[in-house]
Amino acid sequence: MKKIYFLICILCFSAMSIQAQNLKDVVYLKNGGIIHGVIIEQIPNQSIKIKTNDGNLFFYNLTEVEKMEKEEVANTKDNLQELKNVQCKYDINETDPISGNQHRSKLVNLETTIPFVTVGYWALLFDRNGDSFKINSSWQYAAQLPDDIVIGDSLIIKLDNGKIVKCFASAVSPKKSGYIDNQAVTIYKSFYPINIEDIKLLASSKAEFIRMHISAMHYDNKVKDKTAIKLQNAAACILQ
Repeated sequence: MKKIYFLICILCFSAMSIQAQNLKDVVYLKNGGIIHGVIIEQIPNQSIKIKTNDGNLFFYNLTEVEKMEKEEVANTKDNLQELKNVQCKYDINETDPISGNQHRSKLVNLETTIPFVTVGYWALLFDRNGDSFKINSSWQYAAQLPDDIVIGDSLIIKLDNGKIVKCFASAVSPKKSGYIDNQAVTIYKSFYPINIEDIKLLASSKAEFIRMHISAMHYDNKVKDKTAIKLQNAAACILQ
């Protein structure tokens, strides 16, 4: 009887440990940002320090924080396993001879549904350099936006499972002029760091909707199913 009771206690403790491991801190910022990780330092009524799953440290004053919660990490292992054998043709696939870091990139051209884009395209480049991930956006179209993309503008991707992936521009290139089919176009490029957990979400579910903020404005794009599969595969490929 004592042995059975002991085994039950062990099983209960294991279940509680597994549940605790699946819970992560989530910090919701007043500017719309969402940070996933583990809060490693908290000064009451003053500030917090959070470590993300890819090892980055972020410090925030509590005046910047909307709320803090613990959420269960989505189990994407099964879906990722299905994508593990995806055949990947990379746009960049090289290894740095000094650091040994692997650099892989895969480009996806979006079938844009933005009304004013009559000439040109919108493309997202999924990029991995060592343990750092980012999404690079490139727009070429026959119009000039009233505003410029600036550092801090967001790129938001809604998935078919209801999850939202949000990242923020850390750098932008000056807009350039060019020509497509003898028609003048404007070229905008912006760069969005993204953590590995969000890349895993993108690899395990299809994108339904993409929104890019440009200063005070935003532009929406409904993702077609064929393009959603390409985006999902691109995320899975840079994880390999």
